[in-house]
Amino acid sequence: NVEFPSVEDYVIDKNSPDGESDPVVTESSSYFYTYTTVQSVSVWKCEFSPRIRDSFQAWNQTIYYWMDSYVYQRCQGPRLLRSVVTLFIYAYCFGVQPNHLLAVITLPLISQTEEGIATLMAFFGFVLPPGGLAFIRWFFRRRALDYLTVGWILLSLEETLAFWGSLGYFVHVAGFVAALAHLALSKFVSAFERWQVENPGEDVAVATARNLSQTGKAWEGLVVDTIL
Repeated sequence: NVEFPSVEDYVIDKNSPDGESDPVVTESSSYFYTYTTVQSVSVWKCEFSPRIRDSFQAWNQTIYYWMDSYVYQRCQGPRLLRSVVTLFIYAYCFGVQPNHLLAVITLPLISQTEEGIATLMAFFGFVLPPGGLAFIRWFFRRRALDYLTVGWILLSLEETLAFWGSLGYFVHVAGFVAALAHLALSKFVSAFERWQVENPGEDVAVATARNLSQTGKAWEGLVVDTIL
C-alpha cells in the first residue's frame, strides 16, 4: 500500500518566496504545488493592462517566470539586448518559423514606444488628464498585438510581411521613432517630470514622502530589470 503524506507533513521553508513571486512552494523533502503553479493566464491583466510588459507577464505566467529567472537574469549586457535574446529563445520554443520569431522580438519595440510617448510628453510639458496616457498606451498596445498576431495566423514570412507592409509597418516605424526619441530626450527629462506625466492629479507631497521612506531620495528614476 502506498502511503500519501497528509497536509501536516508539508513544511514550507521560511526562505521560500511567496506564491505571488514563485509558483513553487518548497517543502522539506519534495515539492508541494499550489494553484499558482499551474495558473497560466490572468485574462483581466492581458486585456486591460496599459503596458505590454504587464500584459506579457499575465500571459503564459509560468513560462514567463522561468524565462525571466533562468534566461533573462543570466544574460549580460543592456536590458534591451537581454530582452531580445530572451524573447528569441521564447519564440524558438514555439518553432523555427521566421514570422513567429519576427513577431515576438518586436515586443521590445512596443515597450520602447510606451516609454517614448511618456518621454516626449514630459519633454514638451504636455500632461493629459488622469487615465489619458494609460488609455493611449492601452490602445496602441491592443492595435500592436493585432498587428503582430498576423505573424502567428499566416503561415509564411512573405504573407506576413505583405500584410504588415499594407499597414505601413506602423508598429515597427513607431517603435524605432519612439525609441530614438526616448534615448535622445530622456537625459533632458527628470524623474519628477516623468512622474507628473504618468501620475497626473496625484499628491506630490505624499509621493515625495513615500519615496523618501522607501529609497531615501525624494525622486529617483524607476529601475526596471525584467523582460520588456
